[in-house]
Amino acid sequence: MRERRHTFAARMGDVDEILIDGTRKARITARETMSEVRDAMGIGYFGR
Repeated sequence: MRERRHTFAARMGDVDEILIDGTRKARITARETMSEVRDAMGIGYFGR
């Protein structure tokens, strides 16, 4: 564990990019999922 932590600590810029990319992908998926849920429930927001 300590070795892995040291490896990642030395590459914090890479870790930040990985987290940012993952967050971006998760938001896209969540947005699509919530759109499907709203459509299924018949809930329309702001004219959608």
